[in-house]
Amino acid sequence: MMGLPSISVIIPTYNRASHLYKLLKSLCNVYYPKDRLEIIVVDDGSTDDTPNVMNKLLKNYPLNLKYVRSNHNGVAKARNIGIQNAGKSIILFLDSDVICDPYLLYFHGLNYLHHETIAVAGKIEYEGKSNFVSKCWEAMPWIRIQKMDKTFYKKHRLWAPSGNLSFRKAYLQNMNIMFDESLVFGEDIDFCLRVTAKGFKIISEPQAIVYHTRERIRSLKYCTKNVFHRGKNEVLLLLKYPRRRRFKIYLLITFAFLILFSAISSLFNFDLCKIISTFLFFLNLDFFIQLRRYIHDEYYLSLFKPYELILVWLISFIWRCSYEMGKIIEIIKLKKITLLFTEFIYI
Repeated sequence: MMGLPSISVIIPTYNRASHLYKLLKSLCNVYYPKDRLEIIVVDDGSTDDTPNVMNKLLKNYPLNLKYVRSNHNGVAKARNIGIQNAGKSIILFLDSDVICDPYLLYFHGLNYLHHETIAVAGKIEYEGKSNFVSKCWEAMPWIRIQKMDKTFYKKHRLWAPSGNLSFRKAYLQNMNIMFDESLVFGEDIDFCLRVTAKGFKIISEPQAIVYHTRERIRSLKYCTKNVFHRGKNEVLLLLKYPRRRRFKIYLLITFAFLILFSAISSLFNFDLCKIISTFLFFLNLDFFIQLRRYIHDEYYLSLFKPYELILVWLISFIWRCSYEMGKIIEIIKLKKITLLFTEFIYI
């Protein structure tokens, strides 16, 4: 392992004491020179047992471990604090609820032996108990990108999730690139786009693996809330990157039909008619757009039985409605109505 670069592993965390402990234990078993590693845990104002867990580990942890505690300002701020405290040549971001494969750091470091390499995206797999909700969640496009599914996978891509993502520190310093602290979701997309905008590529490394717990994604309520906030932050990305917008004609048609339905129902002063007509139109529109995709997607067919696809569609429809509602609320708040008919191009 001679010549491998030094790595600062940055772990932002908030109220995940038990998961954080497992992650730090797994880092003790990685196949990498211990003298070329430092682990930086940035506590974003946790109110659980995280400070006690960290204080115990600091006394006898076999690796160079740093613990930085800050106010609850969000994950983007926590990552920026980690960058500022990093002392190694490579920065690797990990989520605090993952477990490391023993060769995770080795395959990240190996890519940086090529001096032109600026960023490396690893693979995120899922482990733990699963249910129908988690199976649906793992079929979503952004999760399939994390898992490097062949349908969405590209050797070089414009963005990657920050749960397993590394950068050359000197490049970030020279380009003065930090995370946008105004973003709650999508801060990693924004960060990566600013890297790739300079002409550099993010290398995909499928052998650099972390394992993400399914604990939270088994909850329909959690996932629905998650996509709602994703929708709100989608609007901020649309505003920040106008060249990456794509006009969606079917949304304009939907909007026109909703106005028509509302006008007709208002003539009869019948509010229930508005609700039913609106729901049925979205229902039919989404049915033909989404279900047709499921039927022709080998990934869905490998996960679900044919009769289950209707339930898959229903759950994804709930998430889509939540996502669009988040967008609508943020668009109205910012008074940017034209954004109703656009979407952000991620890849």
